[in-house]
Amino acid sequence: MSTKSSTHPIASEIDDKQVIDYLRHHPDFFLHHLDLLVELELPHDTGAAVSLIERQVQILREQRNELTHRLETLTENARENEALSEDLHQFMLVLLDADNLDDVFGIVEDYMKTEFDADAIAIRLVSGGLADELEDQKIRVLDDEILPAFEKMLMAGNPSCDPLNREQLYYLFGEQAADIASNVIIPLNDEEMIYGLMAIGSTDPERYQPEMGTIFLRRFGEFLTQNLKQFMVSG
Repeated sequence: MSTKSSTHPIASEIDDKQVIDYLRHHPDFFLHHLDLLVELELPHDTGAAVSLIERQVQILREQRNELTHRLETLTENARENEALSEDLHQFMLVLLDADNLDDVFGIVEDYMKTEFDADAIAIRLVSGGLADELEDQKIRVLDDEILPAFEKMLMAGNPSCDPLNREQLYYLFGEQAADIASNVIIPLNDEEMIYGLMAIGSTDPERYQPEMGTIFLRRFGEFLTQNLKQFMVSG
C-alpha cells in the first residue's frame, strides 16, 4: 500500500500570482472564512507576529496619517501661495508709480529682501536702446565682454537656480560675491527680444535650490520686464 505525502497537492500547483489574482477577484473571501483570517499571522517590524486584521488596521492608520500630512502640506502651500499672490499684487501697484530706474531698483530690492530672504540683488540689461542715464543707475548695462557667460540663461526664458561660477558671481554681486552661497537668475525678456536679467543671491546655501518651483518668479520676471520697457528708448 503506497503512502501519500503530507504536503497538500494543491500547494505545488498554485503559485503566488494565482493566489493574489484570486483574492483580488474575490475580496469577500475572508468574510466567508473568518476562522482562517484569525489564524493568519504576519511578521511585524519588531519581530512579533500579528494577525492579518491587526496588520490591515496598522496599514490603514499609516495611510491615513500620510494622507493627513499631504493635506496639511497642500493647505499650507495654498496659504503661502495666496499670501505671495497678494504681496505680488501690492508690489506691482507700487512699481507702477516708479519714476525712474533708481526707484525701480529700490522697490525690487526691498520686495526681494522682505519676501524672498534675498541678501543681494542685481539687475543687468543688455546694451542697445537703453537710456543714457542708465550708466549712473544701480541697474547697469550687461557688458558685451561678459554677455556670453550669461547667454544660456538669457535664452532659457525661465528662472534658474543653478549655481553660478566665481566670475559670474563677482560680476553680478561685486564685493558680496564671496558670501553668496545660492542664487536665482530671472531672465528679463518677452517674445520680441531679450532685455537682460535679474539676479538674487543668498548667503544660505539651502535657500535657492535647482529643484525649487519657479513659476512665481517667472511671473515676477514677466511683470518686471514690462515695467522696465517704459524706461527704454528706441535705438
